Amino acid sequence: MIHSVNFSELKSPLPKAAINRWQSQIEENPETISHILTFLSTGDDREKSNAAWISRGFFDNNPQTLPQYLPELISILVKTQHIPVERNILGIFQSLNAFPEVLHEDLLNVCLSILEKRNYPTANKIFAMTCLANIIPIYPELASEVIILIEDQWDYGTAGFQNRANKILPRLKSLQKNQFQ
Repeated sequence: MIHSVNFSELKSPLPKAAINRWQSQIEENPETISHILTFLSTGDDREKSNAAWISRGFFDNNPQTLPQYLPELISILVKTQHIPVERNILGIFQSLNAFPEVLHEDLLNVCLSILEKRNYPTANKIFAMTCLANIIPIYPELASEVIILIEDQWDYGTAGFQNRANKILPRLKSLQKNQFQ
């Protein structure tokens, strides 16, 4: 029951056990996820961070529920200035190979913007890179731009960045090659 959920708990740092409990509560009361998503855009920094972590775990464990929330999550992603929210939403999206076409432009713009930033958290860049690699086959003309963004950051990219780039660049270069044949 939604009234028995203690949303004020989101104002404090949550241990992993509490995050797991929240995810279970959402599974038992699916309407709770809508309230959690509200905290992603309207909460204070702590509430946003907790809500992001809870949302990520919930959608990772319940991917079948994600399609109905994609428009809301994209909207939050476009508007957020909160790096953990961005990271967790992109973390959710990185495993998706298909997005409704109406969401492509916003997702592409956010991911390209993140990848362009030199001094930005590696996890956000890695997740953005993966989302781009998953959607670029629909827009192969963008492969060259993404390749340039990745290669421009290679020399100062972290090991994690380089590892993901090593997996994604061959796919992008194949799309680029096919584009010009």
